[in-house]
Amino acid sequence: MSLRWCESPAAARIAALSADQAPTAIIRCPHMTEQSSITGSALGGVIGVFLAAVTAVPGGGSPLCPSGWICPARPIMSPSMKIGTWYELYWQTPDSTWPGQHWALWTRYKPVGGYYGSGDPTVVRSQFAQIKAAGIDYVLLDHTNGIWNDNGEIEKNAKSIFDTDDQLPTDQRMPLAFVLGTWGYSTAAELQAEADHVWSTYASRPSYLLWKGKPLLVDYGAYDTTFVPDVVRSWTDPHFTLRHAVEIANSSNPLLQQFVPEGLWGWYLPEPQLVSPETIAVAPGYDRQHAASPAPASIDRENGTHYTREWLFAIKHNPENIILPSWNDFAEETQIEPSINVSATPWVDYYGTETPDWYVQITSNYTHLLTGLMLGSYYRDEDNAVVYEVVDGKLVYQSVLPHGNPVIFLPAGTLRALLTAP
Repeated sequence: MSLRWCESPAAARIAALSADQAPTAIIRCPHMTEQSSITGSALGGVIGVFLAAVTAVPGGGSPLCPSGWICPARPIMSPSMKIGTWYELYWQTPDSTWPGQHWALWTRYKPVGGYYGSGDPTVVRSQFAQIKAAGIDYVLLDHTNGIWNDNGEIEKNAKSIFDTDDQLPTDQRMPLAFVLGTWGYSTAAELQAEADHVWSTYASRPSYLLWKGKPLLVDYGAYDTTFVPDVVRSWTDPHFTLRHAVEIANSSNPLLQQFVPEGLWGWYLPEPQLVSPETIAVAPGYDRQHAASPAPASIDRENGTHYTREWLFAIKHNPENIILPSWNDFAEETQIEPSINVSATPWVDYYGTETPDWYVQITSNYTHLLTGLMLGSYYRDEDNAVVYEVVDGKLVYQSVLPHGNPVIFLPAGTLRALLTAP
């Protein structure tokens, strides 16, 4: 076993041994303080940090492993896992003459690219490219505000999205499905009318998502309350694989235990989430207190910490599917789309600098764990405060927190296992 010493603070940025180096090395940095915190964001040196050959495919060593990445032989997340997100249909450009200008009335953040209409073909192509780049596999179109509301403008946007998506090359097309259930309080007849419309208008289109062999349909209902009659709670449609979302997905609510086999696909997600072998939902936070309508208590984003905890919870339970509500619900502030603060709390890095893509970065790093650790990203184990950057297929020790990039927390012992493997 070889032993190396950090000679100065400048030497604290230490490269791990690459995968083709057999000897194990212990790096001791006497000038740095010992750090025992497992949850704090402050960094310090750790006496006796073990760095060893990484049992992984270095980036470029496999067609499935991008250059510069670290791809464990056994991925941290199952490569077969699917990841989806909700997408809002009711946005219109600020110069629109339609009634109910939602950007002005409901929002405190602005998309980085400016306010947009949900159905604008140029916007759709750009948004779906961003969503795919974030490692998201499919989109649920949020039709829970009533298919025919807003003078039909919401449905017009839905149709435009499908028209645009169907015309894309197959490898660029985004699989799409709908969430129905007007504000969660539809009758069985209303649900059936909406489902019939989806079946006749969309379900056979090239972009429509199949789940378990049938078109997917998510029913958003107030199933977390006793207000829903049994005839609605038991409603189904044999044309579809039917799944469910509720307003408040409190995992301890006895009314929601019927959904354990399939999971809940949204919406408001206090910790811990409902555990299911099929689907676990993960959200960055929630805030609708600024809107005129009644709202549940806000869920503080904690500048990404809440989102990180929900991701870790989902990863540890290894479901078939993770659903993210949402990509662009600026009204209820569940969005991960890159955003600029207008009148709320800016998304900032560890130094207070506004970082509009903070949540897309977190999302992309977690979704890509299906393959490995991304070049240029920063990671730590949840039970160890030591942070590493991935540089040219190696783990490089960091003595300070990064600027403009989040540190991605991994399940306890993940990096330790990589670093100490024979």
